[in-house]
Amino acid sequence: MNKLKYLLSAFVLLCFASCKDDPWEDVADGGWNHERSIIDVKFEGQAGTPTITETDSETGVIELQLASDMVADMPKVRVETLTLSYKATANVASGGTIDFTKGDPQIVVTSPNGESRTYTLEMTEFTETLTGTYTISNLWVYGGTGAAYDCTKLYKPADKSWCWNGEGRGPAAEMDNYLVFTLGEILADGNTTGTCMNWAGEDAKNWDCVFAGASNPDTGKPVDLTQFYRQIPKGESTWLRNYSDGTITFTDADGNKTSCTLVPKGTYQMPNVPPIPLTLESEAFKFNLKGTEDWNNTYNDYGVFARNPVTYYIEIVKQPAGFEVPEASKTIEEPVDPEPEPEPDPEETSLAGTYSVGRLTVYGGSADPAFVNPAARAGCGTIRSGRSPTTSWQ
Repeated sequence: MNKLKYLLSAFVLLCFASCKDDPWEDVADGGWNHERSIIDVKFEGQAGTPTITETDSETGVIELQLASDMVADMPKVRVETLTLSYKATANVASGGTIDFTKGDPQIVVTSPNGESRTYTLEMTEFTETLTGTYTISNLWVYGGTGAAYDCTKLYKPADKSWCWNGEGRGPAAEMDNYLVFTLGEILADGNTTGTCMNWAGEDAKNWDCVFAGASNPDTGKPVDLTQFYRQIPKGESTWLRNYSDGTITFTDADGNKTSCTLVPKGTYQMPNVPPIPLTLESEAFKFNLKGTEDWNNTYNDYGVFARNPVTYYIEIVKQPAGFEVPEASKTIEEPVDPEPEPEPDPEETSLAGTYSVGRLTVYGGSADPAFVNPAARAGCGTIRSGRSPTTSWQ
């Protein structure tokens, strides 16, 4: 029986060997590998992640977006990365270039056994609508306490000039500013980032956001409201546009961040009862602020601007393509050191002179201490030779 098994096994091996001299030849030469796929690709100026579709065994499609203003030469768009299936090759490699000016370009991928698949690149132009130069046309603040009782207000800060610090650094100082947004990078998640230059304009001044002490019923002192109204940083900052939640985040040189949404022109209802309409003649940055309700300052400007500002709008007007900021307006405000309040002159005092006694007051007592006028308590002591407390008035 054992001999029969041995002969049968030898016969099977002999048959197999006659069919294939080297059973591992297919593994060694890659004959088994039909893979010819593009796993991932990234081009210079590409926005987001491309959509790669294998139509059939011989064709495929890659849909992508390119920002042409971030590409040095559209006939030679650099392939930054190209990831292929195992052992596959392509007619272009990472670091190579593709011409996007002649119809739909293609990438041909070949498997180790010589089969190929041709991917057609369908490119659409990506435009970051935020980039460009803007002027500021209006500032709006909605705020106050008691919206349900018709107590909130919608104001233009510049219309309340008496509420702000003088020296030309009130809200009106923002009106000659220029905002220049430049695209820097398109991130892998499709979001965009770049720089914002906030030129101070010909007056070289920005709103210092100082609420005047004369309009402060609480302390009578000026209040710095930078945390509410310096939402777009002075000078240069960076911005990040998040397309998933619609926000634009500014980061200043110190790392401080502020976020807003860009709302189109139109009429919006502020949540007062009855609603207060806000009509924007152009698009605006909308900032949601975090004030504090204050029922003691319900009907005054201080309650709107300083205590409980709710929403801040910076209305902007985009300038035509190719617009250049005037050289005289390319200014950055110099830091302003607050002037210390002058020390009051010391009052001259002197004891010289003649006085009369106006009142005697004694404070005392253990269980229930109080201030007492001894003259009003003449019956509490013995009067000798007319020397009661009332004689001190003479």
